[in-house]
Amino acid sequence: MARTLVAVVVASLLLGCARAASTHAEPPETAVASSTSPSKTKHPSRHAHAPRSARPPTPGDGPRTCPASVRAAVVTRVNAERRAAALRPLASDPRLGRAAQERARAMASANHLSHSGWESAIHRHDDASTIGENVAFNYSSADAVVDAWMRSPSHRANMLGRAFHRIGVGCTVDATAHMWWAQDFAD
Repeated sequence: MARTLVAVVVASLLLGCARAASTHAEPPETAVASSTSPSKTKHPSRHAHAPRSARPPTPGDGPRTCPASVRAAVVTRVNAERRAAALRPLASDPRLGRAAQERARAMASANHLSHSGWESAIHRHDDASTIGENVAFNYSSADAVVDAWMRSPSHRANMLGRAFHRIGVGCTVDATAHMWWAQDFAD
């Protein structure tokens, strides 16, 4: 199975305007793609491939939310990476968690990895001025997805971003047992 990652950052301008750029890679079977865009695009899209999953998919009844413990494990791992980089930990934010879960479910339902609509999803739940998002497809555990995001410069930049103080994680398992991940960040 291929795996896919996508990252986006939006940094607010002084007048509160923001511009986001995003890239995405469709879940062929899986790949890794990312982009970072604080106000102005500074980094082009980067692609890297993640290792294949050892766990075979088990078909289910349709999209379902991953257990809270799995989503919490992502926050724990991100904060461990931040501590290792001498950064303060991010607070797990329920509003961002709802936005991230909405995003993961929407991607799973559409069977399409995308940042389309991510800003409005976050702003329906939160009024932050600086926001970012990482998404991924087909990583079978919190450790696997965080490891992949950390290997990608753009995803890593989101997770270690000094402007971010809060995080929300969403994860949905689709009918074919593939996991769709969204990680939202805010000031």
